[in-house]
Amino acid sequence: MIYLVIFTQSLFSKSYELSSVTLKEVEHAKYLGITLSNKLEWGQHVDNITKKASNTLNFMRCNLKYCPKQCKYFALVRSSVEYGCVVWDPHTNKEKDKIERINRRAARMVINDYSLCSSVTAMLTQLG
Repeated sequence: MIYLVIFTQSLFSKSYELSSVTLKEVEHAKYLGITLSNKLEWGQHVDNITKKASNTLNFMRCNLKYCPKQCKYFALVRSSVEYGCVVWDPHTNKEKDKIERINRRAARMVINDYSLCSSVTAMLTQLG
């Protein structure tokens, strides 16, 4: 199925065809791993990548206990969170907070320190 994301609002309804197939107009479409919105907002994309990163963290916590610390985070989580960030760089505090929560959770998991008294900022500094 081919989707089309229309970026402008117009008074006239236009339909586009590609190889005699009419393209369907949608609000969100995923292209090269980045979720595009018809309003050029990145909330849906940030939701998608934080959900994926959260699922990856849960998997790693259960199944990759003996994997090297740095490998866990850099190879599996950070790569998916930062993919395409040049395009969608989060510009609202809500989006930045979602990504920061994933980073903090990952830091606790990599260091393996879940104490309430521990400083996550110090953990992030230690990990670089």
